[in-house]
Amino acid sequence: MAHAGGRPTDYNPEWVEKLPEMFSEGQSVLEVAVNLGITKTTYYAYEKQYPEFLDASIRGKELSQLWWEKQGRQNLFDTSEYDGETKTSISKRFNDKLWSRNMACRFRDDWTEKHDLSLSSPKDGGLKVIVEYVSKAE
Repeated sequence: MAHAGGRPTDYNPEWVEKLPEMFSEGQSVLEVAVNLGITKTTYYAYEKQYPEFLDASIRGKELSQLWWEKQGRQNLFDTSEYDGETKTSISKRFNDKLWSRNMACRFRDDWTEKHDLSLSSPKDGGLKVIVEYVSKAE
């Protein structure tokens, strides 16, 4: 299929089946795009141009978020394992700060704390500050 300039597109309809699986282990859009052999910009252009690609992408991103959330649940507590072969204890330390930051960056709509600040001045010249905490997850 050619687009406006006459250059054929690299779009492959088979990707629609592959996208959810590619995202299912926590891959980002960049990782998926590179694995498809396209740029992130092209990936987003395909989302706009091909409704079936957009649907598969949405489902894939949900699976990616699910994978990351599961990693957080499974690793909330530090665990140690004893290696009988080497007779050593191996500690698995979960970096909760890194995980939380990763979630806030990857899944902004669900994982970013939002703080709205409104400033107003009443007629008497004083200043009133109202702080509301808004959560989209509710």
